[in-house]
Amino acid sequence: MGTDGKPGDGGGRHARLLGVLIALAVIVLNLAVAGTAELFLQSRLDDAESSAAATTQSIAHALDGSVSNAAQVTKLAVRMLVTECESEMQSTGEIEPAKLNAYFRAMRTSLPAGTLLHVTNASGRVIFGPMVGNARPLSYSDRDFFAALMGGRASPRIWVTNLLRGRATQEEVIAFVARYDDTEGRPEGVVSVAIPQSYFQALLQVPSLGPHGIALMRDASTALIASYPASKVEKLGNRHFSSQLAQVIKSGERAQTFHAVHTGDGIERIDSFRRLSGLPFYLVVGKSAEDYLATWHSARRWAIFAQLGFLVVSTSFAAMLWSVVRRLHGIQRDEARRARRDVLTGLPNRLALMEHLPSAIARARRSGSWMAVGLLDLDDFKAINDGYGHAAGDNLLIALGRRLQGLVRAGDFVARLGGDEFLFVFEGLSPSEAQLQLDRALHRIHQAGDASIGLGAGQQVRIGMSMGIALFPHDGDHADALLRHADAAMYEVKQKKGKRLTWWSTTAPQVGAAT
Repeated sequence: MGTDGKPGDGGGRHARLLGVLIALAVIVLNLAVAGTAELFLQSRLDDAESSAAATTQSIAHALDGSVSNAAQVTKLAVRMLVTECESEMQSTGEIEPAKLNAYFRAMRTSLPAGTLLHVTNASGRVIFGPMVGNARPLSYSDRDFFAALMGGRASPRIWVTNLLRGRATQEEVIAFVARYDDTEGRPEGVVSVAIPQSYFQALLQVPSLGPHGIALMRDASTALIASYPASKVEKLGNRHFSSQLAQVIKSGERAQTFHAVHTGDGIERIDSFRRLSGLPFYLVVGKSAEDYLATWHSARRWAIFAQLGFLVVSTSFAAMLWSVVRRLHGIQRDEARRARRDVLTGLPNRLALMEHLPSAIARARRSGSWMAVGLLDLDDFKAINDGYGHAAGDNLLIALGRRLQGLVRAGDFVARLGGDEFLFVFEGLSPSEAQLQLDRALHRIHQAGDASIGLGAGQQVRIGMSMGIALFPHDGDHADALLRHADAAMYEVKQKKGKRLTWWSTTAPQVGAAT
């Protein structure tokens, strides 16, 4: 069948390129949105973590002040009691409980609530304090601090114990103890001021830490003294804590903020650690990531929804735009195809010929083959129009066009130039067999006109044809020259139609005319 080239290929490439650009734009825009969202979320995350760190630092500092203040007051009370006991020993040689009791009542208002006072003699027997005079008197002789203080070995002037169970109340206490001496400087006994664990537990009540926050107080051996809330830990005295806290304690830092991924209760937190001044205690205040990142998680969910929404909208818009582009391209392609088609016969027209012929010449030049251009004109077509009407003439042209298009080879080209003129391009002719190849092709074409053609309304006619042939490269190496030679050859045949022996001719000496 005849072909008319591919007039829409350039537009198709442009449309595909535009489609790629649209897809790239969607990808770039979504990456930009995702990147912006990630930067925003990272900034919010940094802000949330910084705020949590600042909060825990502030609370830890405040708790440090509360605990240290209670400790300093208690230490002062211990020193004053030691001075009072030594003064009594110097003046009377013994301690009068009534005086100590009055003295203790005067100090009690400045001491932590529930604080207990005990004074022992040199054997460790409690001679002042709760349950004195009981059938089973209390004794501190088996306490570690008593042996250390009474043994005369180098020891702190005031000893602060780990968590102990009080002998008098059976409650957990932290004891501040010191030795008092006689006039000769010999150990005479110890003074003990015990603060109940419940007091420290009350100090740690910090609701602003949030539902999953925690405040801990540990002794020098890292055993748990107090915690808030109490349900977040197993029990007092446990030593379960994160490896991050262990590293902080080991570092010797007095205060530090760290990120604990695996805490004692398994909750991820930002913690602030403080080593209390002058006391063998550690404070840990933590805010749970679940609490301080709640707003961030909400923002993250909204960011994800926004990104997904933007992805859907941008993809939908891109798809719609691509659909419009394809539709416009289809319209342009159809218009280009129609512009290159003869309206009546549907064959390629003169515009399609002028696009096709230079390409055919270039192919023949590259391959070294011949190419023939044949210009065909119908004989006495005007008489058909005049005798049968223009509609019949149109029907003849349509039917002939179909026949001609079906007779040419797949690589050949047939077009209608207008009126009753048709043009053929025969490619791939061998220089040695051009005569034979043209004879076959032209014989088929002549048969198309020699057979009866219907005009409609049951009318049939046979039509004569005249054709001029121009050969590449003999008659020219460009389209205009070939068309001029073909037109001249056709005109010569047309002029002799009344007495001619052939219906086509060519100026090429290598190819003779055929009947």
